Amino acid sequence: MHIQQFENHPNRHPNFRGCNNSISRHTLMLIRTHCTPMYTINMHIFFKYSLIEELKNIIDLLTHKNKYANLRSVIYPSLLKFITSSKIQKRRIVQIQKVWEKIEPQFGDFLFKQDLYLEVSKIVCYVHTFGCEGWFDIDKNEIHVRTEESSLKNTIDSIMHETIHLPTYTSEATYKEREDLVEKYMQMKQIQELLVI
Repeated sequence: MHIQQFENHPNRHPNFRGCNNSISRHTLMLIRTHCTPMYTINMHIFFKYSLIEELKNIIDLLTHKNKYANLRSVIYPSLLKFITSSKIQKRRIVQIQKVWEKIEPQFGDFLFKQDLYLEVSKIVCYVHTFGCEGWFDIDKNEIHVRTEESSLKNTIDSIMHETIHLPTYTSEATYKEREDLVEKYMQMKQIQELLVI
């Protein structure tokens, strides 16, 4: 694939700015080297529990209930769960990391082969007790997943789903269009094989 093809490719990174026309016949490897930095294969996700992020999430849940009304799985805050969440989430992070370390290289390879490039090689994934199954912040290159009332397989699925949103996001698309695009990737054989946990 050449630069001109890549610039018109429907899955190109939305922040791709192209390169000097004098190298228009270079391969994607040169594009990745000489243009806006993009990473995939060397990506690494760091898992964190943050009380501050959890509180921001709780405030959003309580003040914007209509935003969550049509989502399929939302856990609203309770005092007891909030008090115990830090200890529980630390244990869950250990469980998630054990599984994720085994599949992260193959997931990075999948993104690379699909021409889905991340702007940063390190992504923070905040784990939550409350909220919907997952969400992302394109400006901070971070993802969020809820682990409460979620199986390990479902949590890993959410991590992949939210990560794919980062390189595919475009503000021109509707919420449904963005979700449909990510789900097409999630249904691919390589991803489904990684979810056999």
